[in-house]
Amino acid sequence: PDGPYYNLQWREQGKAISRYVPAEQVEVLAQHTANYQRFQNLVDQYAQLVIERTRAERAAGIKKKTPVSKSS
Repeated sequence: PDGPYYNLQWREQGKAISRYVPAEQVEVLAQHTANYQRFQNLVDQYAQLVIERTRAERAAGIKKKTPVSKSS
């Protein structure tokens, strides 16, 4: 009744989720969404760096230290 409302949609665990958002919350929600996208991009970049470093170490013959098992 106090419209307009905006429709926010996303997927969780394979299911479509939809929520109506009042106009006065749209700007904050847009900023939160942009922050989440930036976070995801940073996580992807970090993962790629770890993959590249691991591959470089393996190519150089460096092995990760493995825990020494204690025998009784």
